[in-house]
Amino acid sequence: MNKSKKTIFLLIILPIAVFLLSISSITAQILIGQTESVYNLGDDFEITLTAKSQTETSGFLTSSLICGQTTIELYKNPLVLASGEEHKTTITTKLGTFLVSGDEGQCYVQANYGNDEAKSQKFEITRNIEVSLSLSRTVLNPGETINVKGQALKSNNNLLNGFVEISVP
Repeated sequence: MNKSKKTIFLLIILPIAVFLLSISSITAQILIGQTESVYNLGDDFEITLTAKSQTETSGFLTSSLICGQTTIELYKNPLVLASGEEHKTTITTKLGTFLVSGDEGQCYVQANYGNDEAKSQKFEITRNIEVSLSLSRTVLNPGETINVKGQALKSNNNLLNGFVEISVP
């Protein structure tokens, strides 16, 4: 083979062959829905996983919550998809201490099916709550009453639902 034929082969035929081989090795695809940018401990959490298959594929569809070095399995289910078939799964849970005890910070969801892996955008799980109070008066005499109003705002800008107990010695 002369030099010009080798150049044509390397520039045209070889990239096409590599492309075709890479397409045939893709059997499944996973898409992960959007997350919020921040969640407070105790918030509801929901994410949608979509598995698509180009060929008949069987295996476990799994997803994990990854926060730092900690991996928490959220979902694992056997799944068989025919060629061209799509399967959607919505994972709903509460980000309670039973799930993320001590694992606050930057997190993401990772999903696996067949030989495909996908990761969600990163989000933060926090315990931070901003409390603001207002007093009806600042100077009191013995026996007088005071009204205290306040609100507790979570990091995701949602109000905290709860109660406060105040005692004065």
